[in-house]
Amino acid sequence: MLGSETPCESGNVAQAASAERRAAKIETVQGFNIRRWSERGLNYWAVSDLAADELAEFGDKFETAMKTGTAG
Repeated sequence: MLGSETPCESGNVAQAASAERRAAKIETVQGFNIRRWSERGLNYWAVSDLAADELAEFGDKFETAMKTGTAG
């Protein structure tokens, strides 16, 4: 159950039209921050009500874990 202080987070991955890497971009839509990027033929989206800097930190850690194959 989500409380009023619990961040709302969601993620999505979809196949990209090309394998070209696209750097991460953050935008805000209806109060939610969205971080999107492409890597190795996949598009990634992370959506949250976290502050933009916190979502950027999450995304950086996620990308690093994907590249190194580590979890946690």
